[in-house]
Amino acid sequence: METIGFRLLPVIAVTTDKKGMDPETVAVVTTILGYEFNLRILTDPIDADNERVAGSSLKIRAFPLRIAQTWRPLPPFRTSR
Repeated sequence: METIGFRLLPVIAVTTDKKGMDPETVAVVTTILGYEFNLRILTDPIDADNERVAGSSLKIRAFPLRIAQTWRPLPPFRTSR
């Protein structure tokens, strides 16, 4: 996120016709980064602060893949006569 902020600062300054970084430009970039951070929290639970929560999320995401890899067709239906 820091890299995004450092790259956004000059872009925002140029697009708002500023000659340099001022507190208003920094506030705009900080607002954008806050929005980005909140969006990442909502959409990417893997990067959670708690390692236990992150581990649980990884297991939940990996479970369907594990089932798909071990899936095999059922044997044909047979009646005992």
